[in-house]
Amino acid sequence: MRFYFSLFENFKELPLGEAHDIMSAEWYNDTRSTVVFCHGFTGNPNGPAVTGVVRAYLERGESNVALLNWEHLAADTMSSFTSSYVKWAAPNARQLGVRFAETVANLSDAGMNLSNLVLIGHSLGAHIFGITGNNLRLSGILLPSIIGLDPAAVGFENKPAVLRLNSESASLVAVVHTDPSKYGCRAAIGTIDFWPNFRHLGPVRQPGFVYYRFMQPPS
Repeated sequence: MRFYFSLFENFKELPLGEAHDIMSAEWYNDTRSTVVFCHGFTGNPNGPAVTGVVRAYLERGESNVALLNWEHLAADTMSSFTSSYVKWAAPNARQLGVRFAETVANLSDAGMNLSNLVLIGHSLGAHIFGITGNNLRLSGILLPSIIGLDPAAVGFENKPAVLRLNSESASLVAVVHTDPSKYGCRAAIGTIDFWPNFRHLGPVRQPGFVYYRFMQPPS
């Protein structure tokens, strides 16, 4: 995890198993909300999704801000873009969601107030946090808020709710659907779902959005 100290360039990184050590540093302010962002497939700490969201929260100066950085596990490492997603990134996302639930529990034990925690995930990152919330519920912890930014459809949309982001992953699950006709979930899966720039009879291409060819894996 990457923990930011006021500036995007000023951070400390800790393995998930040691993330709770940040609670003894100057990073945590218990009067503020804590925001953790998670990127999606092929994302990285300097990519547009991370910089856009993280910088915005840092500039507001009202939250403890962190990044769940899984750059290597989310990378396009195989012979094709599709294979990298289906055989590498998506399975890693499922495992990471379970692992991060343990990290959140450890942070809570170390003093983090989970009632002020907001998890924001993009694409596969949305399902990582959904699985985190689902696993924490099994141990009696209900997260207050998860925001899913265009949760990935491929490999998740038709799976049981416990294996993806769903309306019970947290007390509030807000989902923003920006690509429901291509790679994003087509169904309403949150407690609140927003559909910006999307007509009922067809999609409206998002400014600056790049489309890739992608094959749906066999079920």
